[in-house]
Amino acid sequence: VPNTGNWQSWQTISASVSLPAGQQTLRITTTQASGGWNLNWWEIVGAGAAKTVRSQSIEETSGASTKELLDVFPNPVSDRMVLKVSNAYTGMMNVQVINMGGSIQKQMNIAKPVAGMTQTHLLLNDLPKGTYILKVSVGKWNETRKIIKL
Repeated sequence: VPNTGNWQSWQTISASVSLPAGQQTLRITTTQASGGWNLNWWEIVGAGAAKTVRSQSIEETSGASTKELLDVFPNPVSDRMVLKVSNAYTGMMNVQVINMGGSIQKQMNIAKPVAGMTQTHLLLNDLPKGTYILKVSVGKWNETRKIIKL
Protein backbone atom coordinates (compact mmCIF):
# COMPACT_ATOMS: atom_id res chain seq x y z
CA VAL A 1 0.00 0.00 0.00
CA PRO A 2 1.56 3.29 -1.00
CA ASN A 3 1.99 6.15 1.49
CA THR A 4 -1.00 8.53 1.19
CA GLY A 5 0.83 11.33 3.01
CA ASN A 6 -1.70 11.85 5.81
CA TRP A 7 -3.47 9.80 8.50
CA GLN A 8 -6.88 10.77 7.14
CA SER A 9 -6.06 10.46 3.41
CA TRP A 10 -7.50 7.08 2.51
CA GLN A 11 -6.82 4.81 -0.42
CA THR A 12 -8.79 1.71 -1.34
CA ILE A 13 -6.72 -1.37 -2.16
CA SER A 14 -8.42 -4.54 -3.40
CA ALA A 15 -7.05 -8.06 -3.63
CA SER A 16 -8.51 -11.46 -4.49
CA VAL A 17 -7.33 -14.51 -2.60
CA SER A 18 -8.23 -18.16 -3.15
CA LEU A 19 -8.24 -20.19 0.06
CA PRO A 20 -8.81 -23.88 0.66
CA ALA A 21 -11.93 -24.91 2.57
CA GLY A 22 -11.73 -24.72 6.34
CA GLN A 23 -10.73 -22.22 8.99
CA GLN A 24 -8.19 -19.60 7.89
CA THR A 25 -6.27 -16.83 9.63
CA LEU A 26 -5.83 -13.56 7.75
CA ARG A 27 -3.41 -10.93 9.04
CA ILE A 28 -2.47 -7.43 8.01
CA THR A 29 1.21 -6.76 8.58
CA THR A 30 3.66 -4.02 7.70
CA THR A 31 7.21 -4.11 6.41
CA GLN A 32 7.63 -0.46 7.36
CA ALA A 33 10.66 0.01 9.64
CA SER A 34 9.32 3.14 11.38
CA GLY A 35 6.26 5.33 11.51
CA GLY A 36 2.74 4.04 11.62
CA TRP A 37 -0.28 3.38 9.55
CA ASN A 38 -4.03 3.63 9.88
CA LEU A 39 -6.61 1.09 8.71
CA ASN A 40 -10.05 2.54 8.03
CA TRP A 41 -11.92 -0.64 7.04
CA TRP A 42 -11.42 -4.18 5.87
CA GLU A 43 -14.07 -6.05 3.92
CA ILE A 44 -14.11 -9.80 3.35
CA VAL A 45 -16.57 -11.11 0.77
CA GLY A 46 -17.11 -14.81 0.15
CA ALA A 47 -17.39 -16.24 -3.36
CA GLY A 48 -20.95 -16.17 -4.68
CA ALA A 49 -22.15 -14.10 -1.73
CA ALA A 50 -23.30 -11.06 -3.70
CA LYS A 51 -26.71 -10.99 -2.00
CA THR A 52 -25.53 -12.04 1.47
CA VAL A 53 -22.44 -9.89 1.94
CA ARG A 54 -21.41 -9.36 5.54
CA SER A 55 -19.07 -6.44 5.94
CA GLN A 56 -17.22 -6.47 9.21
CA SER A 57 -14.54 -3.94 9.78
CA ILE A 58 -13.87 -3.04 13.35
CA GLU A 59 -11.73 -0.34 14.85
CA GLU A 60 -11.67 -0.33 18.62
CA THR A 61 -10.60 2.10 21.25
CA SER A 62 -9.71 0.29 24.45
CA GLY A 63 -11.01 1.41 27.79
CA ALA A 64 -14.49 1.46 29.23
CA SER A 65 -16.89 4.30 28.73
CA THR A 66 -19.88 5.07 30.92
CA LYS A 67 -21.61 6.99 28.13
CA GLU A 68 -23.81 4.77 25.99
CA LEU A 69 -23.90 5.74 22.34
CA LEU A 70 -25.25 4.55 19.02
CA ASP A 71 -24.25 6.70 16.06
CA VAL A 72 -24.66 6.06 12.34
CA PHE A 73 -23.30 8.09 9.44
CA PRO A 74 -23.78 9.09 6.76
CA ASN A 75 -27.53 9.15 7.09
CA PRO A 76 -29.04 9.12 4.47
CA VAL A 77 -26.81 6.30 3.21
CA SER A 78 -26.23 5.15 -0.36
CA ASP A 79 -24.14 1.97 -0.02
CA ARG A 80 -21.92 1.90 3.10
CA MET A 81 -22.39 3.40 6.56
CA VAL A 82 -20.38 3.62 9.76
CA LEU A 83 -21.90 2.22 12.95
CA LYS A 84 -20.40 3.47 16.23
CA VAL A 85 -21.39 1.74 19.45
CA SER A 86 -20.08 2.76 22.85
CA ASN A 87 -21.19 1.01 26.03
CA ALA A 88 -19.87 -1.19 28.81
CA TYR A 89 -20.99 -4.46 27.19
CA THR A 90 -18.92 -7.04 25.31
CA GLY A 91 -19.95 -10.02 23.23
CA MET A 92 -21.79 -10.40 19.96
CA MET A 93 -23.68 -7.36 18.73
CA ASN A 94 -26.84 -8.22 16.86
CA VAL A 95 -27.49 -5.63 14.13
CA GLN A 96 -30.84 -5.69 12.33
CA VAL A 97 -32.13 -3.54 9.49
CA ILE A 98 -35.92 -3.56 9.67
CA ASN A 99 -38.27 -2.15 7.04
CA MET A 100 -41.24 0.03 7.97
CA GLY A 101 -43.51 -3.02 7.74
CA GLY A 102 -41.56 -4.64 10.60
CA SER A 103 -39.72 -7.27 8.52
CA ILE A 104 -36.01 -7.86 9.08
CA GLN A 105 -34.25 -7.13 5.78
CA LYS A 106 -30.69 -7.72 6.91
CA GLN A 107 -29.14 -9.17 10.06
CA MET A 108 -25.50 -9.31 11.13
CA ASN A 109 -23.67 -10.52 14.23
CA ILE A 110 -20.53 -8.51 14.92
CA ALA A 111 -18.02 -9.11 17.72
CA LYS A 112 -17.64 -6.41 20.38
CA PRO A 113 -14.69 -7.84 22.33
CA VAL A 114 -14.03 -4.83 24.58
CA ALA A 115 -16.06 -2.38 26.63
CA GLY A 116 -16.06 1.11 25.21
CA MET A 117 -16.28 2.22 21.60
CA THR A 118 -16.44 -0.05 18.56
CA GLN A 119 -16.70 1.26 15.01
CA THR A 120 -17.96 -0.95 12.19
CA HIS A 121 -18.67 -0.37 8.51
CA LEU A 122 -21.92 -1.87 7.24
CA LEU A 123 -22.55 -2.60 3.58
CA LEU A 124 -26.16 -1.76 2.69
CA ASN A 125 -25.97 -1.57 -1.11
CA ASP A 126 -28.24 -4.62 -1.49
CA LEU A 127 -31.19 -2.90 0.22
CA PRO A 128 -33.86 -1.11 -1.82
CA LYS A 129 -34.31 2.65 -1.35
CA GLY A 130 -36.49 3.49 1.62
CA THR A 131 -36.74 4.21 5.32
CA TYR A 132 -35.55 1.58 7.80
CA ILE A 133 -35.02 1.07 11.51
CA LEU A 134 -31.51 0.01 12.55
CA LYS A 135 -31.64 -2.02 15.77
CA VAL A 136 -28.41 -2.81 17.61
CA SER A 137 -28.22 -4.95 20.74
CA VAL A 138 -25.41 -6.35 22.88
CA GLY A 139 -25.79 -7.75 26.37
CA LYS A 140 -28.76 -6.05 28.05
CA TRP A 141 -28.31 -2.92 25.90
CA ASN A 142 -30.25 -2.16 22.73
CA GLU A 143 -30.88 0.98 20.75
CA THR A 144 -32.57 1.92 17.49
CA ARG A 145 -32.06 4.60 14.85
CA LYS A 146 -34.07 5.54 11.78
CA ILE A 147 -31.96 5.39 8.60
CA ILE A 148 -32.75 6.41 5.05
CA LYS A 149 -31.35 4.37 2.15
CA LEU A 150 -30.89 6.35 -1.06
